[in-house]
Amino acid sequence: MSAIVETSQQVCFRFLDKSEHPRLEGIYQLYGGTLPSPALSSILVAELGEDIIGMVAVNAQPIVTMWIDPIYRSSGLWVKLAMDIQEVPLVQQERTYVICDRIETEEMCKQMGLRRIEVPVYVRDV
Repeated sequence: MSAIVETSQQVCFRFLDKSEHPRLEGIYQLYGGTLPSPALSSILVAELGEDIIGMVAVNAQPIVTMWIDPIYRSSGLWVKLAMDIQEVPLVQQERTYVICDRIETEEMCKQMGLRRIEVPVYVRDV
């Protein structure tokens, strides 16, 4: 890859070794994020000398889908499912995001103590 930044040094692009992920902790903290798990992510950085001047992370976050037959949606079945699925190691993350596509899902999140965040979410359909 070639440098696209005006500088006297060459910008180097490389994937961080898993042991180097903590170098990005300050960036994530600055923007209120959580450093991705090295076991579940790959991070490409742009470096200028020793400084990281850009990065992009690909996270292999688990996606959990919940469906409950409409007849049982007010039965509390979702509470048992939501609590029990958390025992699966893949789901035991520092942070969980729930996309609420129904008002019932939003109410469920409120009851579980999740806080609402206001950030733009984008999707690309392939």
